[in-house]
Amino acid sequence: MLTTAIPEGVVRETAFGIPPNEESVADKEYATAVGQMLGAVMTRASHVWMHFDRLYNLTRTKRVQDAAVKILKRTSLNVIEKRKATMKEKFTGDNNNSGTRRFKAFLDLLLELNNDGKITEQDVREEVDTMIVAGHDTTSHTLLMMFILLGAYPAVQERVYQELQEVFGDSQRYVTKEDLTKLVYTEAVVKETCRLYPVIPMLAREADTDIHFENFTIPAGTGILLCLYGIGRNPCWGPDADAFRPERWLDPASLPASPAAFAAFSLGRRGCMGKAQALMQMKTTVAHVIRKFKVTASDKNLNLKFDFMIKPTSGGQIKLELR
Repeated sequence: MLTTAIPEGVVRETAFGIPPNEESVADKEYATAVGQMLGAVMTRASHVWMHFDRLYNLTRTKRVQDAAVKILKRTSLNVIEKRKATMKEKFTGDNNNSGTRRFKAFLDLLLELNNDGKITEQDVREEVDTMIVAGHDTTSHTLLMMFILLGAYPAVQERVYQELQEVFGDSQRYVTKEDLTKLVYTEAVVKETCRLYPVIPMLAREADTDIHFENFTIPAGTGILLCLYGIGRNPCWGPDADAFRPERWLDPASLPASPAAFAAFSLGRRGCMGKAQALMQMKTTVAHVIRKFKVTASDKNLNLKFDFMIKPTSGGQIKLELR
């Protein structure tokens, strides 16, 4: 599927330096393991008695989770070992037919830090785990929701198309970094989609200090569940908080005063480290698709499953027609 293949390919190359023509990092077994692991996390979170390790360790869910984690660890180690084997080659113009210097993949930087003794091999593996899991389905689900909304709101889609015409004309050339800075309305569409349908609907955090409110205090060490889906639809967004209206992003003065009102990528130290890449990736994908195709869809009978990620389960079928 387009919305899955593009994000997975981008993460594969930029994070791990694996060219598009090589085998996928996330094969079918790995994809199944990711689903099983996340499913186990949600099952445990939704059953209070499973919060106790002694009870949870006796369950089938725990056995499924352990088996899935073994597959994830094996995949991460394979990625790291393969990259170590190719690190001896220098990323210079001598090894690039275009004569331009190649970028360093994120994994290359991690391995360099490991060689310098600044991080451990365990640190490297955990970062690789994060990149594979976080980049596996998150962007693809957001792209799917975005194309449903573009198809359901033809006036919005037409405005995106007109902006693309201004930047690209009739050319089907690749999108450059400079082009992305000009796609202001397209970025507004991306952010509005993330606001209404954050791919991760809830986040768990732990208070590291006492948090004082007017009528109560959250003590340090307390577990906190943040509803990102609710934050994006908070009344601070105005009377049309539930409406899909990308234009709101074009006037910064009309946005909520607190930056925490837009928490689709989380915030602070635990914020999504791939936020900038994800935004560029989604803008680029929209630019290529909308230049070539007219999208039609409906969000009227759209049913969503609120799991570890928000996923459409029915409705929202997308139709593409060549322009």
